[in-house]
Amino acid sequence: MLGWKQTARNIGNHGRYRADRVYSAVDTLTVGGTAFGSFLAGWIISYLSVSFTLVVISIISLTLRVIFIPDIVRSTQEEKSISPSGGSYGK
Repeated sequence: MLGWKQTARNIGNHGRYRADRVYSAVDTLTVGGTAFGSFLAGWIISYLSVSFTLVVISIISLTLRVIFIPDIVRSTQEEKSISPSGGSYGK
C-alpha cells in the first residue's frame, strides 16, 4: 500500500501531466488559429487590393473618356468640315 506522500505525488504528477496536455492543446489551437487568421486576413487584403485596383483603373478610364472624348469628336467634326469632299481624309 502506498503512503499518503506517494499518493499525493502520483496525483500531483497526474494532474500536472493533464495540465501539460491541456496547455499543449491550447498552444496548438492558438498557433493554428493565428496561422488561419493570418492566411484569411492576407487573402482578404489581397482580394480587396485587386478589387480596389480594378475600381481605380476603371474610374481613371471613365474620367479620361469624359474629358477627352468630346474633344476628339469635336476635332473629327472639324476635320470633316475642312476636307474638300466633306468626307474623311482616308477616302
